[in-house]
Amino acid sequence: MIKLEMLISPTIHAAAFAADEIEAKRLCDEMQNLWDTGCSFVRDNAAALMLAQLCGEGRMADSQEELDAAVSQLQTQLAALAIRKTIAQMGREECVGLVQALDHLDLGARVQVLGEELRSCEIRHIWNNQHPNEAPILPTAGLAPEI
Repeated sequence: MIKLEMLISPTIHAAAFAADEIEAKRLCDEMQNLWDTGCSFVRDNAAALMLAQLCGEGRMADSQEELDAAVSQLQTQLAALAIRKTIAQMGREECVGLVQALDHLDLGARVQVLGEELRSCEIRHIWNNQHPNEAPILPTAGLAPEI
């Protein structure tokens, strides 16, 4: 039996489980259940995938393409969890400093974390969503950012 959790990057696995073990385990179990029930991970789009699930159509075979797609999807979900939790733990000033540093480099500058590229606007969006009762971090105005 194929265990998707055993095939993902050890770095991403460790980061996600360190960030939120319960949610990481839930994501792994959910993806494993989809794999075990024959869900296809290489359908053209979400609508086709949903229709196939509703109609009982699964993957044709346990191909390498299907396995790679399932592992990739699980890794992406676990990386997003780790990134979201890490940014949520940052203090406001720390996050502002990171956002400003990226904006000073270039308004399109990105930082790569666990294989995912994040721009300052994405970091700001994650932090603001995780801290709804605090003053939001606003976009940097030009090259003279304000807090």
